[in-house]
Amino acid sequence: MAIINKMRKKGWVFVVILGALALFVLSDLISGFQKGGSGMEDPIVGSIEGREIKYSEYDEVYKQRLQGKEQSNKGAALTESDKTTAGNDAWDDLFRKYVVEKEYEKLGIVAGIEELSKLIFTDDAHPIIKQYFTNEQGEFSGRSVLEWYRNVYNSTADAQVFFNSVKAAVVSSVQSAKYKAMIEKALYVTNFEALNDFIEQSRTTTGNVFGLEIATVNDSLVSYTEDDLKQYYAKNKDKFKRKESRDLEFVSWTTVPSSFDSSDVLLSIQQDMPLFASTTDDSAFATMSSERDVYLSYRAASELATEISKDVMMGEKGQVLGPFLVQGAYGIVKIVDIREGDRPKYKYAQIGINRNWENKADSLVQISEAKDFVSFIKENGFEKAQEEAQARGYFVMGELPWSEFESIDPTFASDVIKAKKGDYIVKANPMGINIIVIEENPSSKEVIAVEIYKQIEPSSATINETYNNASMFRDLLTDGTNGKFDEELEKAGFAKRIAKEIYRKGSKIPGFDDASEIITWAFDKNRTVNEISEVLFADGRQVIVHIADLINDGIGAFDDVRDQVVESVLFEKKKEYLYNKLKESIKGKNSIVQVALDFGKVAYDFNRVTFKSESFQAANDEARVQGVALAIEKGVISQPIIGQNGVYVVMVDDVFEPEIPQDLNSRKMFVNAPLIQMLELRVVGALKALANIEDSRDKYFF
Repeated sequence: MAIINKMRKKGWVFVVILGALALFVLSDLISGFQKGGSGMEDPIVGSIEGREIKYSEYDEVYKQRLQGKEQSNKGAALTESDKTTAGNDAWDDLFRKYVVEKEYEKLGIVAGIEELSKLIFTDDAHPIIKQYFTNEQGEFSGRSVLEWYRNVYNSTADAQVFFNSVKAAVVSSVQSAKYKAMIEKALYVTNFEALNDFIEQSRTTTGNVFGLEIATVNDSLVSYTEDDLKQYYAKNKDKFKRKESRDLEFVSWTTVPSSFDSSDVLLSIQQDMPLFASTTDDSAFATMSSERDVYLSYRAASELATEISKDVMMGEKGQVLGPFLVQGAYGIVKIVDIREGDRPKYKYAQIGINRNWENKADSLVQISEAKDFVSFIKENGFEKAQEEAQARGYFVMGELPWSEFESIDPTFASDVIKAKKGDYIVKANPMGINIIVIEENPSSKEVIAVEIYKQIEPSSATINETYNNASMFRDLLTDGTNGKFDEELEKAGFAKRIAKEIYRKGSKIPGFDDASEIITWAFDKNRTVNEISEVLFADGRQVIVHIADLINDGIGAFDDVRDQVVESVLFEKKKEYLYNKLKESIKGKNSIVQVALDFGKVAYDFNRVTFKSESFQAANDEARVQGVALAIEKGVISQPIIGQNGVYVVMVDDVFEPEIPQDLNSRKMFVNAPLIQMLELRVVGALKALANIEDSRDKYFF
């Protein structure tokens, strides 16, 4: 009964019941197809090398990965990031099983029993084994692994799952190393390749380049016809591939605790006060009662919440204080112990007047202004002084937490330390004038203050009321009618939120930390444009979603991508326009500077550029221009070169031809090194590309 009462007070009964029912139905479905019962189909979550991967198979590997992470975390709770990593690792495990291990099998690559025994049960164990079996002192012993295996491995199923997964990782690592070593031996750099690499890095050219940027051409200078658009679309359809996405519009209702909810929590925390005062085990009572962390160490005033620090520091040992309202929760505090620490703290308030002087006379005027304002503070109190300061444009820092000497502005730290409660200090610094009000005498007091907090959350009645409001609005909407969503929103005075180009994976919907339920609904295969959802739950809010646009995978129809086609055709027409302008300009010219003068612009020099130069700033890093600069005949202006973002001409003034080395062995090693370094990633990437992988896990696993 106590648990039910606590759930009621937390206000999430409605959501919990819905969630429990959903989980019950889902678990029943999953167990049905995992056990093969009731004729339920085991969903397909993807395919690798033409082999369908069933939900149950992936889920089994995923759970093994989760168990492995739990073991390595040594009891710490798994984060969402941990779970995502485990899921991706599980998918990679299946890839290795159906693709990589087949490669090993074809090539006869194995990890022998004696080899594995040495890598698991000796002091020279594999790093993976050491990762899991090194103790807290950083010590590892092969004998301890063997003893664990003999005494623990056969005692629990979890231990077997964990160890088998670790052993599989060792086997995979050994086979991968052998596979990599075998491929490394097949890598060979010829004399021609080494010589070509040397020339590409050593042969340099120097000259000038001039270009016109496409972005500078006004749309009015070029024209196109409908045939131009259709011809471009027909020739470049691959450029208009579209990934499955949704444009969503939505309205949401945030469930805010009512005054009744707040009163319930306040009453509950008040009822705890006499019990807290009389208990002899403060730690246990607080841990059982509080919904926030419990602190049992000595703390200074600066380490306590601002809302409680003053009362706690003025309280007495054994006293229970409160209730306090702290960051959306009601709390009470018991002072368990008080002592004097060894570091005094200082508490003051501050108002700053920004510097507004050019000379000594100006500074004296502003200092006088600050002193006059001190009189205003004394007469009206600091609260009114803050309002007046803001009206005058002063910088109001207000009341500050207790500070140690090192954290006080050094320009007035010594004055604060000397002052006593109620003193006022006016101090100049390079930024302006500071008015400091000393609020308390220095204190080194530290307390053990045990806090109990209960969060103010909406009750089930409040949640139901919000849900009913959302449902009533949903009843006004009609699916599939363009404009109906906007029309009803305007009538109700609700604000519409928009989320464009939302993808099944990796998209964030503005305003939501977890929008998985919205995305799952939006990407159901039966969704249509202008469809409107029932009331969904996301991040503790009720949400109604409208599908404004729906895009499926594939090449977009001409009418759907027409705006993109127009943009692309305009871009090509502008290239052609600039090409013709430059082609006409270079006629009869013998220098790039003369070409640049035709357009009232300047040419740019480039110096000792090579084929492998990572930057070619003279031509905005245009690779085509760099290529022409390395191949064109000396002293000749090139034909216009159409780049990615402009059209250019180039002229080479000087070429440096390097002396060819007689011995190319060192060059061969130089060329081979990065190939070996990237080998494993390239091999895996090639195998994945050939495996024709389809990954649909997101339909079942978020």
